[in-house]
Amino acid sequence: MSIDFFSILTSQENALLEQSKNLLQVKRSSKIFLEGNIPIGVYFLVNGKIKLFTTDAQGREQIVHLAKPG
Repeated sequence: MSIDFFSILTSQENALLEQSKNLLQVKRSSKIFLEGNIPIGVYFLVNGKIKLFTTDAQGREQIVHLAKPG
């Protein structure tokens, strides 16, 4: 199911969002957010893939989700 989160925004809210966006290009295996950190924004994936994971007590990655654009 696809949800259009922006359909409820006013034109003024959309303009504010447009003004404050940043394009972030990251290299493979880069970490863009760490578990436990306080988020400072929202990420939208334009291309590529993102692996969402947590780490178990032995330090091994446990994949939670593989995100793709769209």
